[in-house]
Amino acid sequence: MTTTHSAQRPSGQRRKASVLATCAITPHMRRITLCGPDVDSFLDEDRVDAPAAWIKIFVPAAAGGSIGRAYTIRRIDRTARSFDVDFVVHGDGPAGRWAAHAAPGAQIEFAGPRGGGFALLPSTRWLLLVGDASALPAIHSLLTRVPAALRVFAVIAIDDVHEQQVLHSAAELSATWLVRAQHDRILSALDTIAAAQATESGQAWIAGEAAMVRDVRNYCLEHIGMERAKVSGKGYWKHGESDYRSPDD
Repeated sequence: MTTTHSAQRPSGQRRKASVLATCAITPHMRRITLCGPDVDSFLDEDRVDAPAAWIKIFVPAAAGGSIGRAYTIRRIDRTARSFDVDFVVHGDGPAGRWAAHAAPGAQIEFAGPRGGGFALLPSTRWLLLVGDASALPAIHSLLTRVPAALRVFAVIAIDDVHEQQVLHSAAELSATWLVRAQHDRILSALDTIAAAQATESGQAWIAGEAAMVRDVRNYCLEHIGMERAKVSGKGYWKHGESDYRSPDD
């Protein structure tokens, strides 16, 4: 069967969506399901299925107008012609604040999709995923797209044990959840994993708080000895900055 795609819109062009449903995933993670005519055509675009594909959602700004924030497409429902976005709702960020109060029927604008920038290299035998709560939607997306023969190790830092989520993958998956962990605990967990896989080629994907991403990326390169082409990182937010933008955005 041949699948045809509708004409691709420029990724920066805004689209409209309606909130179809909301639900709490954890005490500080809220899922918003979006639908509508623009969503229907959006789901036929090529990059929407890319690993960790993301969109920019435009939410009301405190000073008026709107402000864009990048979010991973968590799940697509092609039968319902909708998709899910998971928001961290603690803190005072404009997107989390909007998501905490959004109700079915609410209107929102978004742009995209854009690819997640991840490609599993042919020589990779094990994959390391490191992130905090903000990276969980992308981690879920990656886990659903890796082959069953791969060994995957997820190291996830969360603020509270109740923020832990169930992870699913066809791959052989080992998950380590670290509650209120400083960077040294994260790096120690990486050492344990890497030591057990020392004879095979690994690849790392890191996302979350910018300083953590920098430290983990450097550790993978300098201490574990991963090739630079096999280590990718993305800062989603930064302590002390309410409007952090990654240099890659």
